[in-house]
Amino acid sequence: MYVAVISDIHANLTALKAVLLDINKRYGKNIFIINLGDCIDYGMRPNETIEILANLKNIIVNIQGNHERALCGFELDRFSSERGYNANCYTKSILNSNSKDFLNKMGKKYVELELYKQKILCIHGDLNDIYWGKMNDDEIKKQEYEKYNYIFSGHTHIPSLRNVINKNKLHRTIFINPGSIGQPRNLNPCAQYCIINLKNSEVFFNSVRYDINLEQSFYKGEIDEYYKNRLVNGI
Repeated sequence: MYVAVISDIHANLTALKAVLLDINKRYGKNIFIINLGDCIDYGMRPNETIEILANLKNIIVNIQGNHERALCGFELDRFSSERGYNANCYTKSILNSNSKDFLNKMGKKYVELELYKQKILCIHGDLNDIYWGKMNDDEIKKQEYEKYNYIFSGHTHIPSLRNVINKNKLHRTIFINPGSIGQPRNLNPCAQYCIINLKNSEVFFNSVRYDINLEQSFYKGEIDEYYKNRLVNGI
């Protein structure tokens, strides 16, 4: 009945390991995991991060985010800064063949599934903009979402939960963003993820401390120091 939702790891291997350990200790090793994308870029260890994800047997959804799409050659012009584009180019230059194969096999759009009689949409952005959309207040009011019980989305790096009741007040859709494991932006530097009990709608936003100094030690000037420094404050 429990599902772990993770997103936006951004090649932060230390944070990912801390989260997986926390999930195992609290909920067991067989809990379903849903990965909403952006597992690489900005961080220094994309190959090691992908290796761990590739060997997890309990991931039931594994979809691309905008950074995976960019590494596959799509929408490179949509980065908001030159440092973001340069970081993506650096990541691409160090990916090994196994990592490239993993990225190409990730889900290309979004995933619809049913678990414990709950209809779920898993997407990195939103239906208007699959990879870069931010699931804002206007977006969640669209009728396309009403058929789902849960919407899991990432991209913003900010955890959130919103309930939307349909016009007949007979159905609700719960929108959940788990936040970011590797590059949080809610002023909380801990690695963040979400647990949902699909049987009774319990939702837990968990924050896990990890060794930020260790992760920062892998930055050697290959990309802008911005991505190293922001880890301390979660911005």
